[in-house]
Amino acid sequence: MNIYQESGFLDYNRIIKMNYPLTIIYGGRGTGKTYGALKYQVIDQDGEPFIYMRRTAQQLKAIKKPELNPFGSINLDFGRNVELRSADDFIRIQDGDDVDDDGNPVLLGYGAALSTFANLRGFGAEWVKRIVYDEFIPEKHEKKIKYEAEALWNAWETINRNRELKDLPPVQLVLLSNSNELANSIFMYLGIVEICRRMRETGANVYQNKNRGLLIVDMIDSPISKRKAETAIYKAVGSGSEFAKMALENEFAYDDISETIGSKRLKDYKPIVTVGEITIYKHKSEKEWYVSPHRSGAPVTFGTGETDRKRFVKKYWMIYNRHLDGQVAFENYTCQAIFERLYGL
Repeated sequence: MNIYQESGFLDYNRIIKMNYPLTIIYGGRGTGKTYGALKYQVIDQDGEPFIYMRRTAQQLKAIKKPELNPFGSINLDFGRNVELRSADDFIRIQDGDDVDDDGNPVLLGYGAALSTFANLRGFGAEWVKRIVYDEFIPEKHEKKIKYEAEALWNAWETINRNRELKDLPPVQLVLLSNSNELANSIFMYLGIVEICRRMRETGANVYQNKNRGLLIVDMIDSPISKRKAETAIYKAVGSGSEFAKMALENEFAYDDISETIGSKRLKDYKPIVTVGEITIYKHKSEKEWYVSPHRSGAPVTFGTGETDRKRFVKKYWMIYNRHLDGQVAFENYTCQAIFERLYGL
């Protein structure tokens, strides 16, 4: 599927009009993800209320500075004056040059931090049509948020409420990010880590699941990334650096591949525990463990939420020690990434 405009930037309008309730887009830096989403909201769909979400209150506070305004390029390109102003726990997104009958700047939407919704009860947001959650995969240096995936689903539920029971369309949730970590909390909770790995392996840039209302877009073949590879910064850091791989090639560059990856015969192993997308096996006669996406038998099973993760780690901490001793093998990279993420690595 062609997901790019003639300019090489992401064709966000085409993607969003496919109308999937949950749309996930990830790709290299500066390829048009955020710009396309915000342009769609304030230019192409002017007047359609939305929420622009970031992970933390600190990140939200930072974008209030004029020099960090995410609408800055849009203002320059279209002669607008979209600005961010404090409004209690939210940021008011408004056009300073466009006023209503009372002389107040016209409201375009609100900015909010994911953490804000954890403390909201009975929040009415019937006016919201779409949530744009930017940079949902944290960078390596960023602190993880406890129960992050659960917090996102609660926020979505809080805003969506019972719209579909009233024959109204659901609030569309759009997730945008660079490719920082494959086994991130959102992918793990949704059970799509292996799907995203296979997309990368096969070169597919779009995955659609109509039953789940899920669309995944991997900007693996971005024309803009190819052009940026010839610019000064990427020549300086080197094409083989982790930064370049993530920013240009859209690789999940922060994930180190183990040397103990390869398929083994499951009949030689006994299933011990299943967590989300993976099952951990113990060899029947050797001191060896094996992690596979295939489930057999009737092992103990844990879900993908933070509470179940902690329960799993508490009960099976010794398996991680076996991993440090080189006694744990993985069928593929997805298994390794999920395994290490479960133990908080």
